Amino acid sequence: MRVPLVSTLLLSCLLAGCAAAGLTPEQRRAADQQTCMGYGFQPGSESFANCMMQTAQRRQDAAQRNQEAQRNQQMQNEYIRTMSLRRSGDKRYPVCSATTPGARLDVQNHSWYAPGCRAR
Repeated sequence: MRVPLVSTLLLSCLLAGCAAAGLTPEQRRAADQQTCMGYGFQPGSESFANCMMQTAQRRQDAAQRNQEAQRNQQMQNEYIRTMSLRRSGDKRYPVCSATTPGARLDVQNHSWYAPGCRAR
């Protein structure tokens, strides 16, 4: 009873993104093996090896997508910050504040920025 519970917890952790939270390579491999055995593949078979490779590839693809999403978010934040600073003094735009939806604090310039408003 303990082995299925452990493998279920490892699989849940893996699917929830715990790989970044400190899962060792051995723990990831054990979780992958449990997953592939759960699909009915026998260890040592070609199907099992393919399952292990596909699982690792899916993890790598997800990590890459996550990194790309973080880069895109950083670029978008930088663009919004730059536009807010460029609009400074332009009375057509309201001044950004902490209550502006989606506002972020630019600690370097000590001002708030958000889409559709100006820094000062």
